[in-house]
Amino acid sequence: MSEFLQEGGPVIWVILAIGVAALLLELQRGVLWFVVRNHSPASLAKNTPTPLYLAAATMSLGLLGAALDYYVIFRRWNAGVITEEMVHFGLKEPLPCIIVAGTLATVIVLAHGALQSGLRAIRVPQT
Repeated sequence: MSEFLQEGGPVIWVILAIGVAALLLELQRGVLWFVVRNHSPASLAKNTPTPLYLAAATMSLGLLGAALDYYVIFRRWNAGVITEEMVHFGLKEPLPCIIVAGTLATVIVLAHGALQSGLRAIRVPQT
């Protein structure tokens, strides 16, 4: 697993930080609304699309990280620093950025949808 993350480069740690922050935000909301059952106006004011924005940022960073890695590979290939055989191995290195970002973004969106459905199911008034 660590080799997989190392292939993504330094940007993968930023992707993980933003994605985990969004998941923790969703977890906090879920505990507050469904475990503690705090449906006060102050608690429901936390019902914002912020996790969705963080999911979009996570996915965007994944695409950016992959694009930057591909740019480096093709630049080095064009300069003759790496051979064509090495390019075949190098083309897989940017993929962890997209895989991790896509997975985190999907889980964030699904968790957000589940929380919204849960609020509708218990008939909490929309703010």
